[in-house]
Amino acid sequence: GAVLGALVGAVIMGLLSIPLNYYISYPVYANFMPIDAILNMYREIRPSVNGLLECLIIFNAPFTVLKGLLVSLVCFLIYKPLSPILHGRKG
Repeated sequence: GAVLGALVGAVIMGLLSIPLNYYISYPVYANFMPIDAILNMYREIRPSVNGLLECLIIFNAPFTVLKGLLVSLVCFLIYKPLSPILHGRKG
């Protein structure tokens, strides 16, 4: 159950990152750097990208899914050793 929850959570994080970045994060970034400059950085990696939404789908969403999976992996690795401390028992 925990593994399935971690996988589903990572995918949901990736999917939610698209509208959140598009409507919240990148408009804030645009106050400090023009969107064209940001898009040009993405174009350095993949010259054929056409817009911010495409960049978010191609670059940011997979990165966010991977980040979610890595965080889940770290959690699985450290939970068992920390479990006694977290539940108020001595190891």
